[in-house]
Amino acid sequence: WVERKIQPIAQQQPSFIKNSTYLKNAILKVQVVNRMLIFTADATAMYTNIPTDIALRIIGEYLQRYDFGNIPLSVIMDTLTLVM
Repeated sequence: WVERKIQPIAQQQPSFIKNSTYLKNAILKVQVVNRMLIFTADATAMYTNIPTDIALRIIGEYLQRYDFGNIPLSVIMDTLTLVM
């Protein structure tokens, strides 16, 4: 439920990458010139390394800009707290 509510916001971000196929296609469009290197990395267990209290505070501050209709932001944040 909460993912459906905040996913449209995530997709609006300039850094949003839909999936690995999208990323691969974007990288293939890059013209590599002399001495240019491209590096990739794969994150493992990323969420366990994020300080949850800090992340929730920052997410809450950011989401204040958006209207969730008749759903209070506190409900969104309470749900995120359960998920994270």
